[in-house]
Amino acid sequence: DGRGSEPQTVTLGIPGYNQWEPVEKARYPQDVAVLTIFDPSVALVEDRLWIASRDGMGQISLSSTAWGELDYTDWAPCRRLGKGYFPSIVGSEDRGVFVSHVRLNTKDLIDGDVRGTIAVHHSADGKEWKELPPATDEKDAHTQALALDPEHGLCVVYAAKRDGGWPLMAARSADFGQT
Repeated sequence: DGRGSEPQTVTLGIPGYNQWEPVEKARYPQDVAVLTIFDPSVALVEDRLWIASRDGMGQISLSSTAWGELDYTDWAPCRRLGKGYFPSIVGSEDRGVFVSHVRLNTKDLIDGDVRGTIAVHHSADGKEWKELPPATDEKDAHTQALALDPEHGLCVVYAAKRDGGWPLMAARSADFGQT
């Protein structure tokens, strides 16, 4: 808190996530949860902490807990949003929660070439979710991140394969992902 106190370490309440300890080989099931959380993104919206991540098979997962509790018993059931990589989550009290990710082309898991379109999901209340129209007509996005201005709209920043490299691009939706 900046007043000279010792930093406090808390568990995020995800089984195995904060229980790292050296072992000779992975133990099942204790160590499996630690190995299956990739690309985490977090957002604090009202009184809830939201976490979007993916597992080793490319399934995007979304969970939340009451902020300040960080207790495993309070975590909302995990929701799957489909296959993809590089999830990003943003939100605000008046606009709800938005999650985006790179949706994979069918061959990507075989080739390891992670490219695809950008999917966006929205929930006004954190319970009912709907998929919005694609953020762009981009087919070769590699990474992406969301930004939200509750007054002016939703913005996705992404890198996409082009001749000569991976330029950084952006697209903005003034109507919060509807178009």
